[in-house]
Amino acid sequence: MPSVLVVDDDELTGSLSSDLLREGGFDVDLVSDSLQVIDTLRKKKYEGVVLDILMPGIDGLTLCHKIKTDPATKHIKVVMVSGKSFESEKQKAKELGAAGFIIKPYDVNTFAKTIAGIIGSPASSAGQSAVQSPAASPAPAPATSLGPAVLKVKILGSRAKNIPTPSRYGTHTPAILVSHQNHALIFDAGSGLNFLNEEFKNRAAREIRVFLTHFHHNHVEGLLSFSSAQTPDTLIHIAAAPEPGKGIPVLLEEVLKAPGKPLPKARFELHELRERSYKVLPNLIIHAFHANHPGTSLGFSIESEGRKVVYSPDAEIYGPEVTAFQDYDEKFSGLCRNADLLIHDAHFTQEDYEKNKTLGHSGFLNIVDLAIKANVKRLILFHQDSLYADSVLDRMASDAQNLISQKSSPLVCEVAKEGMEIPV
Repeated sequence: MPSVLVVDDDELTGSLSSDLLREGGFDVDLVSDSLQVIDTLRKKKYEGVVLDILMPGIDGLTLCHKIKTDPATKHIKVVMVSGKSFESEKQKAKELGAAGFIIKPYDVNTFAKTIAGIIGSPASSAGQSAVQSPAASPAPAPATSLGPAVLKVKILGSRAKNIPTPSRYGTHTPAILVSHQNHALIFDAGSGLNFLNEEFKNRAAREIRVFLTHFHHNHVEGLLSFSSAQTPDTLIHIAAAPEPGKGIPVLLEEVLKAPGKPLPKARFELHELRERSYKVLPNLIIHAFHANHPGTSLGFSIESEGRKVVYSPDAEIYGPEVTAFQDYDEKFSGLCRNADLLIHDAHFTQEDYEKNKTLGHSGFLNIVDLAIKANVKRLILFHQDSLYADSVLDRMASDAQNLISQKSSPLVCEVAKEGMEIPV
């Protein structure tokens, strides 16, 4: 009987998939830790691999790329089974060599037959598999700090696209500054980054640390006009996740080689992030996690001495209609539980979200409801559609407060504004 390796960090879905395949006549092994997949494939012959996309350690698309580019394992049929089912994910999986893509929640009555149709029936056979273990990903370089941690968050830009007309909420794309005593950590590098030009010009420290959620243009465009990037004695650390088959150096080069823009003169040091925790300063840990957004996209939890800030500017929360097999809401709720501050994608009004589901952005009431249930103390609604006038954002704030009042919650909720400073 053909052997199938099921890789899913969600116990419910992984166990169900394994049981259904065993009932369908397959020899099945289940791995919940993506970092164990390479060793597992080395030890046994498999005809097929069933991969989730959003997993700690190594995401499913990256694992697919590793499997399909290694001569020893490229014959193995890879099937993606994920609730992250954006068209871009389906296309990327196909480009990387996946033989099929099954959307969660799947039909339990036909799941085993669907897998058999992709990798072959239980009468099929396949060859040997073996791959090399991946190299450990380097963490961002640590810095030094003195005294107890104190966090201050400043919103530099928060809109989905730059807005040519004035707005009380701001007109620039995402960037936030997290200050820890005399240390500055920047998250995303949208056009809001340029609010730091004057401040950073007078700083003695010439090292700048930037954590990117992803390489979409509106999250990196600020690097092109950031004055510190034109200073040769500046060292800019860029910490981000690569795309499957495309490393950070290539992704950054695509950003910096923009037509009509001068190349930065600063030195860049690149750090590859996975879904794991990094000790960036002695009293500060950053946990990177995969966000529910097309492509490889991260969110960050910044934690210091019992305080927690969660930043997830591009992610879709499914809300009340979520099923047990679309487990992102549940995972994210656990991650941000009891957070002091949550800055989250609230791209759409609830009416517009109903027309734009599965595009990778949230309806604002869905994230308000999740924040209430997760006992978040303060929520900043972020990354609003650039077409929304101030009156629409005012109504968002009012409707959010009405929901909070209905739930008798102590949650403090605001729409992001450029220049907003939040002590944590």
